[in-house]
Amino acid sequence: MVGVTDKLRHRKQLAKCFYDRTARDLPELEVGETIRMKPLPGDHTGLWRLGTCLQRVAPRSYLVDVGGSLYRRNRVDLRVAEQTNQNMPYTHLDELDHSPGLRVRGAELRHEPTEGEASTPPNSPARGPNPTPVRANTYSRVGRLCKPPDRLTLHTVHIVSGIISQLDRMEIRPLLMCFALCVVYATSKPTEKKERIHHDAPLSSREHDDAQGFDYDHDAFLGQKEAKSFDDLSPEESKRRLGVIVEKIDGDSDGFVTEVELKAWIKKAQKKYIYENVDRQWKDFDVNNDGMISWEEYRNVTYGTYLDDPEPDDGNNYQHMMARDERRFKMADQNGDQIANKEEFTAFLHPEEYDHMKDIVVLETMEDIDKNGDGFIDLNEYIGDMYNHEDEMEEPDWVATEREQFSEFRDKNKDGKMDREETMDWILPSDYDHAEAEAKHLVYESDSNKDGKLSKEEILNKYDLFVGSQATDFGEALVRHDEF
Repeated sequence: MVGVTDKLRHRKQLAKCFYDRTARDLPELEVGETIRMKPLPGDHTGLWRLGTCLQRVAPRSYLVDVGGSLYRRNRVDLRVAEQTNQNMPYTHLDELDHSPGLRVRGAELRHEPTEGEASTPPNSPARGPNPTPVRANTYSRVGRLCKPPDRLTLHTVHIVSGIISQLDRMEIRPLLMCFALCVVYATSKPTEKKERIHHDAPLSSREHDDAQGFDYDHDAFLGQKEAKSFDDLSPEESKRRLGVIVEKIDGDSDGFVTEVELKAWIKKAQKKYIYENVDRQWKDFDVNNDGMISWEEYRNVTYGTYLDDPEPDDGNNYQHMMARDERRFKMADQNGDQIANKEEFTAFLHPEEYDHMKDIVVLETMEDIDKNGDGFIDLNEYIGDMYNHEDEMEEPDWVATEREQFSEFRDKNKDGKMDREETMDWILPSDYDHAEAEAKHLVYESDSNKDGKLSKEEILNKYDLFVGSQATDFGEALVRHDEF
């Protein structure tokens, strides 16, 4: 009989394991950076107040000045201020559109005038007979218009109240009250769409325009966080440290950096958060501290005493979950020794980032969606994975759009269902390869003798294209790139 304490401990450990697979640390704040602080307990305005970061006092703790008062807050309670107006509703802070004027995706807010527009004082009457809030259009990564869910309206409340008042003296009033609450719940619950498509993130938030500067190229070559660390260096020091990095990029040590090597470096620099995520979990699974993680170690840590409990009381089929994990582990374990090194374990936790793991991503996705087990995904299964028909009285507009997407684009052979190849095209689309394009660009701009590869001298001659200078302390950039 497994003890209750052990079961609770393993349940928490299992939940942590699956959460940590996709979790990543928030970027560090810089001293002097403008931030917004989460509302304090008792503050029901829902507004994140503007302030300044004064000091980093712990790995995830900062001292901030907000409204003339000092606060020590955890990183999760602080956000970088990306816009100019003084207060921002808490619910939508993470979804700011960075264009001029305040616009929030999926929400209706007062429009903040940009330069050149006339502004209306906060307490003055609105212009026009029927002022309406501005709603910003938001588009998905494939170009579809995203509409916000319908919320509870006063019209719904009035209808429900009228029904209750008319039947106030009837004995079925308690039953009608329950019905009314169900109506309110159904009309107020937001519609959430499950996103299964894996896209590569852009290399930089900056515009790629070499005529205006090389900031985009710096972010792409080093990663945005590391690129900042070069900006205070003298040109001489920047060149010296770039030379060290060039030797790391030259994987075959032939004295040249090829386009393939440069592309691989850029991809790793951009996926630094993935390696940080793996590092966080590594110590939990490397039980014997030998620098490797065996399947036995992972299985025992993740599932533990659940292996001895054939009928868990939480409704989860741990034997099935373990079988899926073992299948994925074996595919990530390229040498087949049932022991994963750091790169193989990274492929296990983040299979969508590795070409040799794409088949397992597709297989697991099809198993999740294919409810009738015929090995295909039909229209009902496709929609059912994104939208629960029982949760809404009226089908949202985006569901109809997805039906059209399935018929016109997903089901390429028009047989009414998606096979494995069609599913792969859906969830792992052949996007524009930003890393390959940037590698070609860097080689083209730096290859003075046009032999298709870069010598160390050619790279250093164009050092300002690869890294910055005359800005910040280089700090830990070289140390962090050792892991690559």
